[in-house]
Amino acid sequence: MEMTHRWLKRCINWCEENPEIYGHKQHLFPIVQGSTYSDLRKISAEFISEQNADGNAIGGLSVGEPEEEMYRITNEVTDVLPVEKPRYLMGVGTPWNILESIGLGVDMMDCVMPTRNARNGMLFTWQGVMNIKNEKWKKRFFLHWMKRGLAL
Repeated sequence: MEMTHRWLKRCINWCEENPEIYGHKQHLFPIVQGSTYSDLRKISAEFISEQNADGNAIGGLSVGEPEEEMYRITNEVTDVLPVEKPRYLMGVGTPWNILESIGLGVDMMDCVMPTRNARNGMLFTWQGVMNIKNEKWKKRFFLHWMKRGLAL
């Protein structure tokens, strides 16, 4: 965590010395670290907040931690990070994680999982997760579109 904070200071200095790259202002979102340790996360979130960056990121919570831990730490961190700056939760992408994170004060998130899963036929629906490649869906969807005159 301390190494990340030292690195952040170097990044801030670089951004101040190089305000525009390719004619565009760069936006720095420092990353709150500290694993699932509340005390370290609080120290990191306070340090990050003091840097007055354009936005703030919350990292290291979607790499195998139980959802309850991710939510607990996210809640603790968003209590510290300024509400007037975007708060970005890194690597979160299930529909239920997205909705819960929004409720905890997160403004943005990203994840490769929905796209990767969709490529393999897994879809998130209001009725739950489904694999569109399963044989049982082939006929159902065909009949659905036939009724609407849209079948190919």
